[in-house]
Amino acid sequence: MQPDVGSGGIPVPLEKTPLEAYVPPKRPSLIGLSRGEIAAHLAEIGVAAAQRKMRAQQLWHWMYFRGAKNFDEMTSISKDTRAELAQHFTVDRPEVVAEHHKRLEDWQAKLAHAQKALAVINGWIAAKKIRAPELVMENGSGLSRIERISAGNLAALLQAAWRSAVMPEFIASMPVVAVDGTMRRRLTGEGVAGQAHIKTGLLSEVRAMAGYVLDSGGRRFVVVMLVNHPRAHDAQPAMDALLRWVYER
Repeated sequence: MQPDVGSGGIPVPLEKTPLEAYVPPKRPSLIGLSRGEIAAHLAEIGVAAAQRKMRAQQLWHWMYFRGAKNFDEMTSISKDTRAELAQHFTVDRPEVVAEHHKRLEDWQAKLAHAQKALAVINGWIAAKKIRAPELVMENGSGLSRIERISAGNLAALLQAAWRSAVMPEFIASMPVVAVDGTMRRRLTGEGVAGQAHIKTGLLSEVRAMAGYVLDSGGRRFVVVMLVNHPRAHDAQPAMDALLRWVYER
C-alpha cells in the first residue's frame, strides 16, 4: 500500500488504530477463568488456603452448571461470603468495544441477524418439545466458556436430529470412530471401529463427546459424555470405554 501524499508531495504517514480495545470492568469478572485462576483471585482477597479449592469449585458450579448471573443466586454459599465476593468480583461477561470501519446500519443488521438466528434455534427446540432451561448459546464456535447444555438435553437434540429429514447429511458430517476426523486414531482394531459417528470437543478443564453408536446387535444408540474437571484431559480412556460398552452391550 502506498502512503497518502499531502500538499507539496510530502508523504503523509499512515496511522494505525486498534480494531478492538478491551475495556476492563471496575471489578474483574470470574467468567472465563479456570478453577485454578479463580482460586488465585480468591487468595488475593484473603480467602484461606484450605477453602480456596472448595470455593472455586462452588463458583464454577454456579457459573457454568446453574447459569448464575450474580452472586446472590449462589444460595449454597453463605450470605456473608457472597457479599464479600460481590465487593471484589462480578460474573459479568467482559466487554469488548470494536471500532468497525462499516456503517452502523451494517452492525445493527448483523446483530439483528444473530438475534433472529437464536430465535430460530429456540423455536426449533420448542417445536421438538425439548425443555432446556439451562441452555446458553453465545457464538456456536465450540470455544465459549459460558455456553452450556445438559447431557440429557444434548441427547434429546441428537434424537430429534435422527428423526429429521436431513439426518443423513447431519450424521455424515460427524467423524467415524477409527476412520476419520478427530476419531481416526481411537479404538482402531476394535469392534466399535467404523460403527459410531462421534463429535468430540476439548477445552482446558473440559472434554466432551456426543453422537451415535450402532451396537453389535444392529441397534443404534445416542451417546453423550461431558466432563468438567481440572483433569478433564485424562477422560479419553473413560470415553473410549463408554463407546466400547455401548457397542458390546
